[in-house]
Amino acid sequence: MDRQELFNNINQKLAADDIEGAVDLAEVAVALGETHPTLLNLCAHRLEVNGDYAESLKLLDQALQIDPNDVSILSAIGHCWLKQAAPRNALRSFSAALTKIQDLRQLIMAQGSPYGHLAT
Repeated sequence: MDRQELFNNINQKLAADDIEGAVDLAEVAVALGETHPTLLNLCAHRLEVNGDYAESLKLLDQALQIDPNDVSILSAIGHCWLKQAAPRNALRSFSAALTKIQDLRQLIMAQGSPYGHLAT
């Protein structure tokens, strides 16, 4: 399976709400050296579900270094901190995610997008 096929399969799994299947494929991709933030986020999800919060946060931090504006990564970091009973850290992550969402809304409105009303 080539890279594009693997990514397409992951997207299909996500579209079908097959998170476990998407994580399985993401783990294969990461093992092959892929470092796309979504793949890292998916792998971190499994670690978090299994209670390995430290390793989950390492992958999420790696993903955030690649894409510091990814709201889903910031949110996942917040959830991971909540599960560790660290509400201040969680709040910091969730606040950063909300700021990014607000920035996106402003960008869409400034661009005069016909879909700008969807961002309000």
